[in-house]
Amino acid sequence: MILDCPSCNARYELPESLLGPAGARVRCPSCGTSFAVDPSGRRLSEPASPVAAPTVAVENPPAAAPFPPDHDRSPAEIARSLVAAFIESRGDGLREARDRGHLFAEWGPALLDLFEEYRRAAGPSASSTPFRDELRARLGVELPQASGD
Repeated sequence: MILDCPSCNARYELPESLLGPAGARVRCPSCGTSFAVDPSGRRLSEPASPVAAPTVAVENPPAAAPFPPDHDRSPAEIARSLVAAFIESRGDGLREARDRGHLFAEWGPALLDLFEEYRRAAGPSASSTPFRDELRARLGVELPQASGD
């Protein structure tokens, strides 16, 4: 199903298999706004405030990024390392959610945070393909190709 963010109007696909009987809480990958949807994908409430870090004015960026890009490793190596550590640290709960078809309903925000960690380490211009490939290989997650990626 296609969802529209109530805050920034970004459109993205959410597989229906990720919705539980009560729907799901979704976080927009573009702006970080969190909102609830019912099993058919309709919003249940007013949009929640963004869950992203506090807003920083673009004209006054921080002096140094907290996680500079890791130029010593390829994006594929970074993705492999991050996804492996994530799976290991989450234990059986992650695999059980995947097996029940609730991986994104239960772990979606953590997976988005993991992707942001990948972006920081690989650099903002790095393709998302190595990250998506690693999720597919390790968790059986098939994410659609982002436009322009």
